[in-house]
Amino acid sequence: NSSLPASAPPPISPLPLARGGEPTHPPHPRAPLGLRLAPAMEDDEYEEGMEMDMGGHQHLQHRGYGAEEEVEGGYAGGGDGEDEEEEARDEEEITQEDAWAVISAYFEEKGLVRQQLDSFDEFIQNTMQEIVDESADIEIRPESQHNPGRQAEFAETLHKISFGQIYLSKPMMTEADGETATLFPKSARLRNLTYSAPLYVDVSYRVVKKGHDCEEVTETAEYPKVFIGKVPIMLRSSYCTLFQQSEKDLTELGECPYDQGGYFVINGSEKVLIAQEKMSTNHVYVFKKRQPNKFAYVGEVRSMAENQNRPASSMFVRMLSRAGAKGGSSGQYIRATLPYIRADIPIIIVFRALGFVADKDILEHICYDFSDTQMMELLRPSLEEAFVIQNQQVALDYIGKRGATVGVTREKRIKYVSTFFARRVKKFSTHLLNLGMRKRYFKRKCCPMLV
Repeated sequence: NSSLPASAPPPISPLPLARGGEPTHPPHPRAPLGLRLAPAMEDDEYEEGMEMDMGGHQHLQHRGYGAEEEVEGGYAGGGDGEDEEEEARDEEEITQEDAWAVISAYFEEKGLVRQQLDSFDEFIQNTMQEIVDESADIEIRPESQHNPGRQAEFAETLHKISFGQIYLSKPMMTEADGETATLFPKSARLRNLTYSAPLYVDVSYRVVKKGHDCEEVTETAEYPKVFIGKVPIMLRSSYCTLFQQSEKDLTELGECPYDQGGYFVINGSEKVLIAQEKMSTNHVYVFKKRQPNKFAYVGEVRSMAENQNRPASSMFVRMLSRAGAKGGSSGQYIRATLPYIRADIPIIIVFRALGFVADKDILEHICYDFSDTQMMELLRPSLEEAFVIQNQQVALDYIGKRGATVGVTREKRIKYVSTFFARRVKKFSTHLLNLGMRKRYFKRKCCPMLV
């Protein structure tokens, strides 16, 4: 069904704008109400209005800011008693009762699940459309069919499918007779349904046909508001049918007025997303392993482009301890763990696969000072380990043999690893180089991660 129900809202719109073009925001919760700034005074006027009394106190006596000022409805005195009382109030310690009063006021306004509701609203309002916009077009190239005695009309045909604006309807359900109705959380619980809303998207379909004379013919078709699936709706969010309902209406709908929401109803069961902490992306973390262990140090970085919704790409660089190296005490090798590669790869071989074949070129990317004998000796075992591989093609084939796919030809292995480095590692290394981290930190612990 490619039609949009009558209850479907318009495309997701940004925040309302004020007359000047700036987003409208509510007043800051901590801003005092009714507080106004006094009119500005010139420097000479300010000095003219300052006088010292016998007690050493200063009083403003210009433009109505005197030590004693008549106000509308009475007389206000600015003596020492009020100053002392104000200082005493400022010096009062914050008691447990004050702290709990602030906490109670916060939860009375925000509740316990406000962060869940705000996160879901942000996902529906902005993130979901950003994911669609960042997604590449779907391209399909049908293989040419061999027809004896008959020549194809076009030499090549390309089908492209792109997605545009998305639309989210209200939570709906379809009965057995095909009738649709609004879905409420209570019905979803009792009937073992998923409390979700239909999702629609504008689809653009193009066919590019290339003739034998290299002339291209393009055919375009637009399909507005095509149904592509359903999105579970978080209870009490801005897109829930219970949003801003009164206590009376909630009771009539079979809902508890004190239920703050923040969860989903999946197949009749209430499900909640548990927030978890994770290490920040685009930062290098080096961990010293407790011995005895195969590795002495492990470096990890999760690289992800900023302002994008792509998953992070993880990479590990490990330094073997002397007990875990070949021969027991021959040296501390440095290995890299690459995605989709079954075994750890010596770091020097990774450099040579990237095109840095000479030892000097590799050391220039790892060690910034050739006079640092400690760093040079630390890299000596890794250089000796990879001495047998002195060619980029051989290094690519070495890594390809340890890939997840077995039984492929040498050419395909080299092409696969080359594509992997072009898409992942080089982007990863460029981002690391642009981080502007201290050279000393990289020099001591994380220099191999610059690949």
